[in-house]
Amino acid sequence: MIKEQTLRLLILTTAACLILAGCVSTGGSDPDTQGAASSSESISARSGDRRGGRDRRDGFSVSGTEDARIWEALVGDFELEGADRPEVTREKSKLSKAGKYYSKVLKDADPYIYIIYNEFKNREIPAELVLIALQESHFDPSAVSRSGPAGLWQFTPTTARGMGLRVGKGIDERKDPLKSTRAACEYLLRLNDEVGGDWLTTIAAYGMGPYNIKKQIKRRQASGLPTDFWSLDIPPFTRKYVSRILAFADLLRNHESNSYTLPDTPYREYAVYADVGSADSLEEIAKKADLSLSELRRLNISVSEKTSLKKFNIRRILAPVDDVDRIEKTFGDF
Repeated sequence: MIKEQTLRLLILTTAACLILAGCVSTGGSDPDTQGAASSSESISARSGDRRGGRDRRDGFSVSGTEDARIWEALVGDFELEGADRPEVTREKSKLSKAGKYYSKVLKDADPYIYIIYNEFKNREIPAELVLIALQESHFDPSAVSRSGPAGLWQFTPTTARGMGLRVGKGIDERKDPLKSTRAACEYLLRLNDEVGGDWLTTIAAYGMGPYNIKKQIKRRQASGLPTDFWSLDIPPFTRKYVSRILAFADLLRNHESNSYTLPDTPYREYAVYADVGSADSLEEIAKKADLSLSELRRLNISVSEKTSLKKFNIRRILAPVDDVDRIEKTFGDF
């Protein structure tokens, strides 16, 4: 009996050690978030929710099989209903005439779509909401609106700062594909909680702000009325905004029977973070590592051309995955 108890104790002790070892080995840090509000780190560091995890290159998910195509995977994840609504049908009729143009826009998203899709997927946000970036910026991180919003997700400076992004002279993280996407995920999850979990209403709140929507939901709940998106009294512009997202999704889902073409973009990373140590500029990195300066600028457009990386404590930049080892051998600070 004593031997049996001792054996059981030994097994339990070994199992506990293995569990603790696994816990210690998880997680990571992002050096270039230091000096900024730290929410862009916390966006994916929280446990027990829909924020995802990271590895030394910021936790991009494992890619699909070698022949997988990311747009096929993304479209295969579409789940929201409403494609047969008259409002959506009208938008599909308009957008169906621009299939060639929007197919090119999708292809131009090659450097960023893996980042975007996996950040959304890791947080269990419906894949259709990736198309907010199609509608807001045409997947262009450099996009700037006359009224002030900028980047893939067209954050205003106030909203961006509230999400922990740095916005100012020399650096504008609204244009950082990864950090802005993480902020967008966090913002969408927050809006979704505020409007009661309806994802179409979440899209509406993203487009017009949540204040009036939340007031209306509260009034309708008190009166025992339905609070789904289609039951709400939504301004025409915002109703069109949501309908266009659903129209884009349905056109992409049924691309074989219309003028839209899904890019054959492989389901794998295009760009990941590279440690650049004490390098002071993108020009220095490109020159010493013998890389394309224009490509580094395209991926790091959040950093102005004359900006000192040291000044903003930027020790990591986005770089094509095939160039990371060369950069880190030249500049890595391990």
